[in-house]
Amino acid sequence: MRSSVFAIALVVLGCAPAAKTVTPEEKLTSASAGSGLSPQMMAAMANAQKMASMSQAARAAAEGACAALLRHTPSWDEERAIGQWLAINAVARQGHLFLDGAEEKDPAKLNERLATRKAVALPEGGRNAVSAHVALVGKNLARFSSRPEVPWVFGVIENETPDALSTAGGYVFVTTGLLKKMTNEAQLAGVLAHEIGHVVHKHSLTKYLDARHKQCIAAKYAAYLIEHGTNGGPAVDELARFARNFDDPDLGAADAGFARFIMQALVTLQQFGTDGESELQTDRTALELVSFAGYDATEYEKFLTTLGDRPQHPKAVDRVAKLKALREGELKAFAHGTAKPDLAQVFAPLSP
Repeated sequence: MRSSVFAIALVVLGCAPAAKTVTPEEKLTSASAGSGLSPQMMAAMANAQKMASMSQAARAAAEGACAALLRHTPSWDEERAIGQWLAINAVARQGHLFLDGAEEKDPAKLNERLATRKAVALPEGGRNAVSAHVALVGKNLARFSSRPEVPWVFGVIENETPDALSTAGGYVFVTTGLLKKMTNEAQLAGVLAHEIGHVVHKHSLTKYLDARHKQCIAAKYAAYLIEHGTNGGPAVDELARFARNFDDPDLGAADAGFARFIMQALVTLQQFGTDGESELQTDRTALELVSFAGYDATEYEKFLTTLGDRPQHPKAVDRVAKLKALREGELKAFAHGTAKPDLAQVFAPLSP
């Protein structure tokens, strides 16, 4: 009896008499015999379980390391840098600016000139008059926004697809195809005010923070795998290369390769558009701005109806219904403007 108790105590204390040593290969052979699987299959399963455990640990470590990025508030310089990158990308992707007499074609040199904040004088001409008129209407509307201090930039892109877009930092563009569908300035004001609303509510910055967070997780995940001896291949090595860059939240301090790594992810996210609530939020801002500027607010509703449904936007009929409800309800005291100047003469250069 005493010897049995002594044996149990040794087991509890971790000091049981040494048993025969079993090698990993013998364990695997024994387990496979009991399961009916071959040792090779058992080895593959064990490796898969190890990788799954490693992946779970890497994901947890990456999410913990990147959590603070979602709370980061970009500085104005960072916002402007994000906006410039997106603006150049948008213009390059959709066509080119609807301008005459632009002597400098090199984007790098153009950026250098723009960085000096000196006015760029364009020769007189019908095409430039179109761009100037769009900028005049846009800047007048922006004065009534909650961010009048932003150095707003408005431009026209030569592209027959009806579209309007904006980026962080105050960049707003409309295509020639969209302008051709307008009949008066109140409709132009409604579209520009909607895009101003996206900048005011910082929707591009929200997507930027989301893109940066996602890329951070991918890079930190890859770095964790490499640090723990996993050979992930060229793609994992490339991701891991950027892991340390995320320790400084300011994109302005990053090198060009890292900035491109983030911004390409942002462009991909932007292709999915903004959510419906954000679009309705900017429609409300558009109604406020056109009303404060004295335009006929109903013209924006008419234009949305003419334009029809757009990808990644709520249905036009729903947008118009909400705008009408605001105009006749909460914003009734402001929505009494009547201005809707004709644009036929100004937009004549848009015709072939």
